[in-house]
Amino acid sequence: MYYNVDTSAVGPTTIPLRMDKMNPPPETNRPEPATYPGSVVPVTTLTEQIAYLISLDILSRRLAPGTRLRELELAKQFKASRPVIREALQRLKIHALVDDAPWKGAFVVRFTREELVDLFEIRAVVFQLVARWACERATTADLDDFDAAVEQMSQAARIDIDAQSYETLRNVAHRRLTQATGSASELNRRIGFSTRLGNPYSIESVRTPEQRRQSATRWRKLLALVRTRNAREAAAYALEMNTATAVAALDAFDRLLVGPDWAE
Repeated sequence: MYYNVDTSAVGPTTIPLRMDKMNPPPETNRPEPATYPGSVVPVTTLTEQIAYLISLDILSRRLAPGTRLRELELAKQFKASRPVIREALQRLKIHALVDDAPWKGAFVVRFTREELVDLFEIRAVVFQLVARWACERATTADLDDFDAAVEQMSQAARIDIDAQSYETLRNVAHRRLTQATGSASELNRRIGFSTRLGNPYSIESVRTPEQRRQSATRWRKLLALVRTRNAREAAAYALEMNTATAVAALDAFDRLLVGPDWAE
């Protein structure tokens, strides 16, 4: 599964509003370089590109929590060797999007309710720090990139794009915000303090068109606070945004706990 990557609006790592699947391209026409959601690590090798595309499907729940990730099937899908697929899955395991078990192989990460609560509490602390650091350290170019990503997300909400595509754009905006944190951006590249907090349950907060419009409004407000360098209010608002996402995700977890996607 390959996706066209639009390079015209936000730069070489932009994900378009509509991601059209196409036949696997020849060796000389691979997807443009991109970055992992929440990260600024350049994606340049075939292994990194495959890991990136799988990560988008995980974060948007095209691949539900607990889904088996079979190397042979993925090798056929991406027209790649099994060692390449194995390395891509290992990269996703490092980013806490994939797990494995003896005799079962790799599968999309899933959490208990208690783990999900803990994850959102940790994410609240990190998101506040990222917002504050962006206020204090962002360059004009960083702010322009973040602005463009938020605008693309707002356009998507206005035209009522589907939840999966919107969640992909939201991850791009989060990545742009992380990129605006100066030295912390490089630290994230090395140890993934922000990257590893992505999870496939956050999409539950943008399932409906109204939720997506509310989300876009929140991101525009956060952008305005960052642009005015209001670090204290930006951090407080980042906490509010995280809480809204957590409440929706946990509510969906409770409602769907008996479903196959959420079962332990």
